[in-house]
Amino acid sequence: MASVYIRLLFDQINGDTKESFTYSQVKDAVWRVSNALARHGLEKDDVLLMVSRNSPEYVITFLAAASFGAIPTVVNPDFPRGGCRKKLSSWVRWIISVPP
Repeated sequence: MASVYIRLLFDQINGDTKESFTYSQVKDAVWRVSNALARHGLEKDDVLLMVSRNSPEYVITFLAAASFGAIPTVVNPDFPRGGCRKKLSSWVRWIISVPP
């Protein structure tokens, strides 16, 4: 059931490319990104602001941060400036840009 959910999620986010991911591939990618974030100092309850358009990398990074208790929040670079400004506050400890 989880693999169906992941597939549907990617279809909604990156359906134009027809990319396909198995549950195992997503799980492995989330694990690798999660470890990298932790090695760089991201901790439980830290707020991670992701500047990203919709993409598989966005989903993987979001899940990786959430997997160990960090709090991911997202700003799409296509949003108006006011939307971005609201997200930037003193509680954001980390900012990461996910490539398009």
